[in-house]
Amino acid sequence: MCARGKPESSVRAALRLGACVVAAALSGACGAGGPEVLGKETAWSAERSLLIPAAEYVVVGDLDESAVRIGEFNSTAKRQGSAGPRPGLLIPAPGAVQFKLPEGLSARARLFFELGIQRQLKATSGEGTVTFELLLDGELAHSQELAIGRDTPSAERLWVPAEIELGGADTLTLRASVLGADAGTVEVIFATLELREPKEVSRTKSSEEHPNIIVLVIDTLRSDRLEPYGYERPTSPHLAEVASRGVVFERPIAPSSWTPPSTASILTGMDPLKHGLMDTKTAFLSYEDTTIAEICRAAGMRTAAVIANPILSPGHNYWQGFQQCIELYDEPGMNLVEEAKEWIIEQKGSRFLLYLQLFDPHKPYSPMEPYASALSGPAPAGYRPGALVEMMKERYQGVDVDLDVLEQYIAHESEKYDAEIAGCDVAIGALFQALDELSLRDETLVVITSDHGEAFGERGRLDHGNYLCDAMLRVPLIFSGPGVPEGERRSDRVELRDVGMTLLELAKVSDAHRFDGRNLFAKAVTEDLRFSSTWIGQLPLPEEQRVEQVGRVFSAESPEWTLIWVPRDDGWEDDHYELYRNTETADTSAEVSDEHPELVVSLRDAIADWIERTHRDRDGWSSGEGTVELLKALGYIGDD
Repeated sequence: MCARGKPESSVRAALRLGACVVAAALSGACGAGGPEVLGKETAWSAERSLLIPAAEYVVVGDLDESAVRIGEFNSTAKRQGSAGPRPGLLIPAPGAVQFKLPEGLSARARLFFELGIQRQLKATSGEGTVTFELLLDGELAHSQELAIGRDTPSAERLWVPAEIELGGADTLTLRASVLGADAGTVEVIFATLELREPKEVSRTKSSEEHPNIIVLVIDTLRSDRLEPYGYERPTSPHLAEVASRGVVFERPIAPSSWTPPSTASILTGMDPLKHGLMDTKTAFLSYEDTTIAEICRAAGMRTAAVIANPILSPGHNYWQGFQQCIELYDEPGMNLVEEAKEWIIEQKGSRFLLYLQLFDPHKPYSPMEPYASALSGPAPAGYRPGALVEMMKERYQGVDVDLDVLEQYIAHESEKYDAEIAGCDVAIGALFQALDELSLRDETLVVITSDHGEAFGERGRLDHGNYLCDAMLRVPLIFSGPGVPEGERRSDRVELRDVGMTLLELAKVSDAHRFDGRNLFAKAVTEDLRFSSTWIGQLPLPEEQRVEQVGRVFSAESPEWTLIWVPRDDGWEDDHYELYRNTETADTSAEVSDEHPELVVSLRDAIADWIERTHRDRDGWSSGEGTVELLKALGYIGDD
């Protein structure tokens, strides 16, 4: 822990991303023996991208160098699979750029890339065709034509994936030409540019001793709205059945209150300050980090992700180690489960890891019947989507708001949220029914959790991401399957970043020790403190009639207390603190920071020490316009 009198400058430096790295202790061993081998196959390991960090390149010919840039781009404005933001190299057509390929690549190394047209074409653009070419040491290795023009259907403007074998080449040239349109208005994108190396692995068969793994993440799901956690409304009977046959962790906490940091922590076992996906300007998981999918793929397991949240676009590299990412943005959970079932059938008995992230409880709420009628009543007079957020904002800006109407709107959205959960619960039931039909339930380890919760007026808060309170951080954590005790409830105070190591060790996956985290079933968790953070925080200041965009918010939770700390740049005394006693939930206890100043300092120093231990310097990646627009559309950030 930091000393109470520690100089402020070093902690402030840590908050500005300049702290030291402390490697996490790796532990755990695989059991004796191994799974049945079905044969050999090639696994392709993503080693790095030519874009992140950016490799050196030269512009070929007369093209203006300033017109070529590396950034993040969209190929279409429509949110749909294979259309999300991608890191890429933009080249005005006609034009060409040449990279010198890194030394040390094997002769079998491959380049995976995606081709697209920058979505913003000027109104003067005509119809035409762009030809993309990739040359290795000056010899044509790949050619692809894409149609362009304002009238080109959105379905024809998705990213087009391809890959080439590099064959020991020294240089890669990316070249684009255009036919039939104003060349000055056509900007083409060579995206991803990922270098992959082969590794021969043994394809394995699942069994009770060496089970499959399913990670089921239900976006925006707070635990206290679920029947296994004592909720009285019928939101989750299927989940309750699963819980009765497994282990329920009663007090898990999310590492952050929004999707990117928490998802990256589940996939890597790292705290957000270590993996680096923290705010709206960070949007790429480092290739040097090891994901649960990479561990499983190297062990001969097939890997796939099925996702509905567009924030989790493959362009952010969450899915390194996954052979396939199936993007079904904004679709109901049942559709994702059906897609997952088809993928499982295609594996024909091969052992697998499936990551499934459903989106149903996330705004905007549109619950299905019969749950909409059963759990949510008619909308109050004057209600419309977005009205609640507007009223809350006006309240903190000093506008006279009808508090009765505000409460009615909150209650209505809360009911719709319950109905969304009930619809999602049907998808959970369908997933386990599919496992039963395929005779895989007894040889499949399943964890059910969420990336974060949702606030409905607690502490004067709405939604998620903008602060750290119980409503945003308390999530479910339920394990089921081989090696999991049946019908147990555990009061251990656990963190989501340990889910991956727990699964790997329970499933006896080889090389689990390469992963960060610990096995939650190995022994009781005894740590005194748990930490969470968000870097898109907002602080309402009603006395000043404004909402401060504070960005960084940290919390530390001991068995008895929770401290929320909002650092400001003007010194400790100007920082914002909230201290709550952990009764049944800190969201219902009084704020008592003025009564316990020494405890505030102690917990604040513990947070600062955690920041310095955990944070590391890394090559960041600017999110670009594509991600910022998406975050606005999903309500994470405002237009200002």
